[in-house]
Amino acid sequence: MKILKILQSRFRKNFYVVCLEGDLNLRLHEDVVALHQLKEGMDLDSETVARIQNEGEHKQALEYSYLLLNYKARTEKEMTERLR
Repeated sequence: MKILKILQSRFRKNFYVVCLEGDLNLRLHEDVVALHQLKEGMDLDSETVARIQNEGEHKQALEYSYLLLNYKARTEKEMTERLR
């Protein structure tokens, strides 16, 4: 799959939308984009896309958990329920 374009998210400035061939869009944290050195025009195989997508979802969940903990201290059970 080829990366068509990389756009910065309008609302969350530390997230990017990576547009791939076949109408597939990945919402990735800037750390994931930098780690894999993603650039427009790069060719990626399906295994790499799946790995990058998994890392992106993990980073989004981590950012959301930081946001939840920023409001108030929560137990492990509360965090597990909120993140499902």
